[in-house]
Amino acid sequence: MVAAAEADRGVTEEPVASLPMYDGAALRPLCDAWWRGIDAHCRNLGLDDVPAALAWPDDLYRHWKSGRVFLSQTCGYPLTHALKADLRLVATPCYRAEGCDGPLYRSRVLARAGDRAKCLADFKGRRVAYNDRDSQSGYNALRAAVAAIASGGQFFADSVHTGSHGASMAAVRDGLADLCAVDCVTFAVAERFAPETANGLKTVGWTDAAPGLPYVTSARRDGGFATAVRRGLMAAAEDSALADVRDGLLLTGFTVLEPQAYAGILEMERAADEAGYPSLA
Repeated sequence: MVAAAEADRGVTEEPVASLPMYDGAALRPLCDAWWRGIDAHCRNLGLDDVPAALAWPDDLYRHWKSGRVFLSQTCGYPLTHALKADLRLVATPCYRAEGCDGPLYRSRVLARAGDRAKCLADFKGRRVAYNDRDSQSGYNALRAAVAAIASGGQFFADSVHTGSHGASMAAVRDGLADLCAVDCVTFAVAERFAPETANGLKTVGWTDAAPGLPYVTSARRDGGFATAVRRGLMAAAEDSALADVRDGLLLTGFTVLEPQAYAGILEMERAADEAGYPSLA
């Protein structure tokens, strides 16, 4: 069995599964149901020690770095930075949301609906909200877009760190900031399950595309383990009994990308640095 082979390589702690990227209150039951489907297919394929239920870690970096990750989802930015030695790419999900193209996704650049500004360039000298500096969709992609029009100088007058996409949208809607960038899947989920959080906002632009938020396993697992988990994941993605669950999560399938596909995230960062724009504000 796969688990016995992994034990020989030092992966002996109890494995943990998590799906923390799109997990709002309305989505957690769907995430739990989705995991039960993945769990069943992984067991059917002979995988041992499959976690029976999802964990919801408070400290995601500690979780991702623990070596215990059976399957999880993370953001592409930390996968190419702080977590590059800790996680192994399994597959990239494809979502049904405006701004997605197969395994690629973009961020919506959002402003208040009543703001007279019409495009990103109109927000020079104003205040930007961002979820975290290690976010591809909320920070890195927006910084790259701004760097292209900032002419090497400061673009925004100020910034506010909010801690989440939802909080960034609220900051813009409530007048605490003028602009933010939000993962297009997050926005689509908000429109579907919590429209009040998306109301009062308008899209004034889009960032460039990047590979979507990857499903990953611990880098302590070898490629054979990742392949086995991928087979279970793909079987769940084709299971007609899980169609309603996938629909609720806006999932349309998975694509197997080479890790190098995520190098575009590094290129966005490099281009912004070379343009003299190392931070949003």
